[in-house]
Amino acid sequence: MEPSKPLFEVGETVILQPLNQACKNLCGTETDVLYRVWGFYPDHRGVHKWRWGYVTSKMPPGFYVNEKGEQKDYLGWCEENLRKKYQAGTNFTELMAALKEDVPVEHIECLPMKERQKPAEHARRLPETVKMIQPFKENERWVFDDESKGLVNEPFVGDTNKVIDLIASNISVADWGFLLYFSEQSFSGYTHELIWQREENGGNWYACKELGGTQGWLCPALFKYFTSAPGRLFVKAEADPFVQDLEKLFHHI
Repeated sequence: MEPSKPLFEVGETVILQPLNQACKNLCGTETDVLYRVWGFYPDHRGVHKWRWGYVTSKMPPGFYVNEKGEQKDYLGWCEENLRKKYQAGTNFTELMAALKEDVPVEHIECLPMKERQKPAEHARRLPETVKMIQPFKENERWVFDDESKGLVNEPFVGDTNKVIDLIASNISVADWGFLLYFSEQSFSGYTHELIWQREENGGNWYACKELGGTQGWLCPALFKYFTSAPGRLFVKAEADPFVQDLEKLFHHI
């Protein structure tokens, strides 16, 4: 679904106007938009629809603590829970000066996640032979970005989408994005093994051993990572911690 025009910009100072009774004490609080995400979110009545979701800063101490007992310092909101601080007609010079104060360096502007914090620390724990991409769903198919390889919105084709659905089936909101590790060498924790079958149309067919031989075709983008098609690919799907935090935020409010 094509996104609507967002009402708020990343870095913009907004005023909270929560519709959820549990959050009424936050009404009138000034906060900054850290990220925005286009997704299928519930409103305060629990009704889901496609909308912009926003993550903001300045969470009151003790308001939201995760299952590890860690205090989160941000909150997730739908558009109806926010209003603009700076209305049309605000002096442009004053507005820009205000918006430059305490604006985070990294932000997300995503459909659903074009830019996001990279799980670099997590990736460093794996051998150098293990590669990682972050697939997400767009228009009912899996795509991924890897700017280091010149790949943007690179799609998976045909039945390969079904294979990825099955590999990522145990990950909550995998559609928003998850971590997919792969290597031509076996590595600790891999969950699926893809076995080369044949070459076709410049790409290669692989069968997944753990999925009863279900096959998928990998396009020539495979050669961005390997000089030739590997005889075997070892794969592991894992939740993206940042995506999981977003999911919890948008369902908490």
